[in-house]
Amino acid sequence: MPMASPVLDTDAKQCRPSAGQAQLSRVRADYNRIVVFSVVLEGISIGAMGHRTYLLVAATAGTHLLVSFTGEHQANLSGVVAPGRNDFVRLFPQLGWMCIGLESTEKAEGCYAVSVTSCAAGVGL
Repeated sequence: MPMASPVLDTDAKQCRPSAGQAQLSRVRADYNRIVVFSVVLEGISIGAMGHRTYLLVAATAGTHLLVSFTGEHQANLSGVVAPGRNDFVRLFPQLGWMCIGLESTEKAEGCYAVSVTSCAAGVGL
């Protein structure tokens, strides 16, 4: 799985979006090493997530649809992002064959999860 440079990973772990922009961080901290989840934002592929990784993308303010899928299942999460804010989404395997889930997380939990995972290469990095 392609990973972001160490400089970008370190910068992303600061959890501070650029002025006037929002950041969406998707975190996958589970221990399933086999399955890779594709991630799509507003119909555009922004990368894939493996074991203990996260993706970070700058976003405009407003409502966005985040989709993640495997060959067998798809999960959707719609949410509103605001400038100057970092919103965190946890991506996780669910019981069943190749099932996944998406849920919003609090900032403290999201920043911690980002701090203990590695940044996967993705669009917007």
